[in-house]
Amino acid sequence: MAAGNARRERYREYTSFLRVSAAELNMEVAPARLARLRSQVNLERNKFMFWMVVWLLIAVVSLVPILMLMATELSLTLPTFLADRLEAFHFQVATLENSGAVTLAVFSGLIFVGAIVTAYIPIIANSSSLNDLEYAHRALKDIEKE
Repeated sequence: MAAGNARRERYREYTSFLRVSAAELNMEVAPARLARLRSQVNLERNKFMFWMVVWLLIAVVSLVPILMLMATELSLTLPTFLADRLEAFHFQVATLENSGAVTLAVFSGLIFVGAIVTAYIPIIANSSSLNDLEYAHRALKDIEKE
């Protein structure tokens, strides 16, 4: 826990440095710094985005069995080739005939919840760092426009 807090504090200092560097960038003195600073800011922003996209994709994929059960439970009109499979899966889960189907449904729900939590924990824990990165990104865009 202490190591995580120390790492988060170092990352906070780094993003704060990026924010200050972007705010104080003087194009007359250091025009070559713009590209390097912009690549650093974009790299850090992309890490957060990649993390979130990967875990949200895992969440969406794990939601499929639950959606299958909900579709048959709500008697939604589905294509015939899909409706037969969904009905069989629903029957296995509803009657506890196949423990594998029940396990799949429960495990799928747990993965969904875990993936959503995993996607958002770093974003919540590093919210001030993300704010610094966004500020630096906007400042660098403004500098490039000038």
